[in-house]
Parts: sequence; C-alpha cells; structure tokens
Amino acid sequence: MHVRARASALGTSILVGALVLGAATLQPPADASAGHALGTLRGALYGVSGSSESDAWAVGGRGTNYPLKPTGLFVHWDGSAWRAASVTVPGKQSSLLSVSTIDANDAWAVGWFAPRETRRSLAMHWDGTTWTKTPVAGGKDLLLSAVSGIASDDVWAVGVRSSEPNASVVLHWDGMSWQTAGNADGYLVSLSAVASNDVWAGGFHIDQKSQARSTVLQHWDGHSWNVTSSPNPDPKHNSLYGVTALPSGDAWAVGAFGGRESKMRTHRDERTLVLQWDGTHWTRVKSVNPDPAENQLSGVAASSASDVLAVGHRGSGQQANLIEHWDGAHWTAVASEAPLGSSALLSVALTGSENAWAVGFHLTGLARYKPSIEHWDGQSWSLTRIRSQ
Repeated sequence: MHVRARASALGTSILVGALVLGAATLQPPADASAGHALGTLRGALYGVSGSSESDAWAVGGRGTNYPLKPTGLFVHWDGSAWRAASVTVPGKQSSLLSVSTIDANDAWAVGWFAPRETRRSLAMHWDGTTWTKTPVAGGKDLLLSAVSGIASDDVWAVGVRSSEPNASVVLHWDGMSWQTAGNADGYLVSLSAVASNDVWAGGFHIDQKSQARSTVLQHWDGHSWNVTSSPNPDPKHNSLYGVTALPSGDAWAVGAFGGRESKMRTHRDERTLVLQWDGTHWTRVKSVNPDPAENQLSGVAASSASDVLAVGHRGSGQQANLIEHWDGAHWTAVASEAPLGSSALLSVALTGSENAWAVGFHLTGLARYKPSIEHWDGQSWSLTRIRSQ
C-alpha cells in the first residue's frame, strides 16, 4: 500500500544546528566494537521517502571529512538493494535535507548548495531518469529544509533564512515554477502534505533575549496558512523536528522538551515530545524515554490511526537509535539492530504496515560519520547496506 502521508522531516537538532544554529555533533563512541559496520561510504542520510515497496529515495550529504565540506548524497531502493546514485549536484559544497516521492517518475529533494562560500537554496527534481536542479524563489539567503508532494502540480517546501533569526518561508510548486506562498515566525523544519487543503508545517521559535524555545505548528487549509496553538511542557526548551498527517485528519508532531547542557557538554533531562492533532486541538501524548538523560524524536510517519512510527536517538555520550510505535492506544519502544558506534535516526517513511525505512548515521571510533538505513519488514528492524553504483 502506498502511503502518501509521510514525514518529510529535517530531523534532529544535530541537523538543525548544522543548518542554522551552529553545528552540533554526536559524541565519539566509548566502545567501537559494539554493533555492526555498514560499509565505507562516509556521510549521513537526512530524509527518506518511498512511492512503493520497490521504489524509495534517501538523501543527505557525503564526504571524506564529513561533516566538513559535504556534497549531496542520493541513494535509491529498487526493490532488491540500496545503491548510491550518480547525481550531479551543483556547488563546491551541498547537502540534501529532505525528499518526497510522488511516484516512481516524480520526486523532489531539497537542501542547500554553496557555489562559493555562501549557501543557497537547492531544489532538485526526479523525472524517472535524471535529477535536475530547478530555480527557487524566496531570495539568496533561503535554505530549504523540507519538502512534501501531493501531485505533480502540487508540491510544498519550507526553508529558513540564514540572514535573520526566526524567519521561515513557505514555497509552492504548481507544475511550472516555485513561488513564495507564505512566511512564518520561527524555524520551520518539517512538512507533511496530504491534500490540496491539508498541509502541516512544524518547527520551533527561539526567543532572542532568553533563548527559550517554543513549538511552532502551522496549517494550510486551501486558502491561507494559520498558526495553531501547541503545547510547550517545559518553560525554556521545546522543539518539534518532525510532522506527519493522514487523510482522515489526524496528525502527529514529534521532537523534544526539557534538557540542559552539563559541563561535559552532555545533555540532561531531555524527554521525547509527541503531539497529536484531533481535528481541533494539539495535545501532548505520553511517549517513551528509555534513557535517564537524553531522548529525542526527529522524524515521524503514519500509515493509519493505529500505525505510527517515530525515530530519533537516546543516550548521553554514546548515543543509540530510538524507534517508537503507536498502536492506537500507546507508544512503545521498538528494538532495532545497532550500527557501529554512536548513532541517530533522522527520518522515517512507511509504504505499508509491513514495510518501513528509517535513515540517519552512525559515528565510528575514528570520528567518521557513516550513513545508516534500517528496514522494517512487519516483524523486526534490521540494518541494510548501501551498495556502490
């Protein structure tokens, strides 16, 4: 079953920091012998989306010294294997942060590229044969963070301005060109479009005096973008990194709240944040926090009201993948195969109740970032290798 209501999330604060707030990294692992290696490709995957069980794309950045001087990374699932794709991405540096597949011959990926020193917005389109860069409105200081498509002439994207705080832009593709469709106060980093009159965008706002963060959720009703009230359980630290919606009108948003940085630069008391939209209000739903110090959800996807997946990471110091599942009544943690070293999942996509993909990265003992992909077959999660072309 093809599920159009997928998350197109920028992901965790690790990635948000790299985009607009100053880079943050995982801690090098204390024990590099644990887990499983996933090949020699260096980099990270930030977004994943699939049109069917035999067609999916994941995007990110790669490079010998990643995250320094990254170049855009595309990998494709053809039903039998994930393979790195040969794609010409403009600029000396580049990174793709989100991808949305409409069908096997129609997909979009967004992020940024740097022709010289300054980063510019990047939107690339897949026509079934080639990925091609398309012009983007909104100004030179706009960096695109998420994309979600409904049809070939109805695609949405959001981005943040690098030149000013709390400035986001909404863009729309009408089949011919990208046009500015709205502005937002805050950092919009996630997007989910399910109908021409039902699109959600999520993120957070940072108070420039206190540096307090608060959740941001906006909805497109077919006529205008409207800010909706959303819970903030912590006085100072609340962020949303992923959002997904269903045709039924249900929607979910995930992130984290609480937390403070210790003298050792590790986090304490950060908890997963899960919000549910019932058609009228956003309410907080109890979620799982396996680690006593740090827990964060970065991406979310749903196939039905009783089948929702959220991914992220847990742990302070050496971090590990976190996967949670909603069965219609409760959120529970789901075991997954561990990659080598510290790891985090940034995005998840469902193409049916028995087929899902989660992507992110892991950090080896040599402080090398490597992309990782996990697959759900209806019974368990397992790591999947990325093959060369």
